[in-house]
Amino acid sequence: MTVFERNNPAMATIEERYPLTGKGSSKSIYHVRLKLPVITPPFSVGDSIGILSQNDFGHVSSLLEALNYSGKEIVKDPRRQDSLPLHQYLLERVNLARLNPSLVRLAAIEMSATPEERKLFLNSQDPLIFLRNHSPAPLPLELLPACFGPLLPRFYSIASSPLLHPGAIDLTVAVLSYTIGEETRRGVANHFLCSQAKIGKTPIPFYVQPAHHFALPDEPNTKIIMVGPGTGVAPFRAFLQERIHLNSTGDHWLFFGERHEEHDFFYKDYWHSLVEKKKLRLSTAFSRASHEKFYVQHAMEAEGKELFRWLEEGGYFYVCGDAKQMARDVDATLHKLVALHGKLSAEEAKSYVKSLKAAGRYLTDVY
Repeated sequence: MTVFERNNPAMATIEERYPLTGKGSSKSIYHVRLKLPVITPPFSVGDSIGILSQNDFGHVSSLLEALNYSGKEIVKDPRRQDSLPLHQYLLERVNLARLNPSLVRLAAIEMSATPEERKLFLNSQDPLIFLRNHSPAPLPLELLPACFGPLLPRFYSIASSPLLHPGAIDLTVAVLSYTIGEETRRGVANHFLCSQAKIGKTPIPFYVQPAHHFALPDEPNTKIIMVGPGTGVAPFRAFLQERIHLNSTGDHWLFFGERHEEHDFFYKDYWHSLVEKKKLRLSTAFSRASHEKFYVQHAMEAEGKELFRWLEEGGYFYVCGDAKQMARDVDATLHKLVALHGKLSAEEAKSYVKSLKAAGRYLTDVY
């Protein structure tokens, strides 16, 4: 049996790709469907896949120009110990967004003395800007490969069920860009998936990252509550596809949040079709809909009494998305509504939520 992993990925292609956000949105979110090979790694809803992407073509060309190399030169990868053209090495193997201290040393540039100043210097530039400013002559080719860190996989939650869509994996991908000085940079994996890769042609290397901690309940009649603002909704699309395909009798409740209902309501038609069939209870929070911002935790609070009833009836509580702020706010709100509607003290509410986690009924996939 073939084992697919980071050093031995499976190869997919893009079957379809389209924007989920409207023209008036401040974001750019895409639905991407990968067509899987005949022999493919097994996966379950709740799992993620690691995408081994390519750097931006234009960025690589600019870097080669700054290095004064054609890209046809053969170099040795210090990590894999194989030889390949420099262009391919820069395109597929290395992180072009982070300036490595070894590249600075190779260019014979003195960095500031204190650790804080060195960190500030490294973070203020990327390899391309640094080379343009500090490397008029070609750097030694044999030493160059070790001056770049590895290009790491980018993980995406699987947004489809293999039962409903065998031979495919759906992803919900946010397209990102940022600036360094006057230079525009794009997120590597999302640019690769949403722009650079050609539909039906470009190989997409991937492997499955199992998420044993983030799975559906064993019992099909168990209620599930899902909190997934933004692209955090992706695994819950897979959850619902699977549960409905299996004719599960448990109730489903989704809390979805974004900025604008008109432009940012991802998979709106699918959710509404489930609501009409009485397969889903849907609560939404569109933060820019009024002067006072309204987020998923506020929607939870507004439905606190019913949400607590679902928990008391054995419901599972899932959260997916931003760990820095959203997950903390949702957790604080959960404690608050448990205390209020369970008539518990703060300490008792804390124990209640802790018991949900211990029972595997409070599950998070946050990043």
